[in-house]
Amino acid sequence: MADLTATLGGVDRLVFTGGIGANAPRVRAGICDRLGYLGIELNKSANLRGDLVISTGSVGVTVEIRQIDEEAIIAGHAHQFMASQPMAREA
Repeated sequence: MADLTATLGGVDRLVFTGGIGANAPRVRAGICDRLGYLGIELNKSANLRGDLVISTGSVGVTVEIRQIDEEAIIAGHAHQFMASQPMAREA
């Protein structure tokens, strides 16, 4: 991640999603603790509560939690892909 953030000149937002990202405050805290060099500062109470925004307001990087249904998104993409394919013809 360090090489990517250096190329980008930092980050504006970090978003945690999925089962672990959205439901594991200890994992989020461990990750954010290691990303302080990017200007990421976690609001520990907001993180434990699972608030939408879990960063402090004193830094430029916003850290968020987003609940998503990954399986539904994958199924939607698979459906779109299959719908775009020509029907196989029997020989």
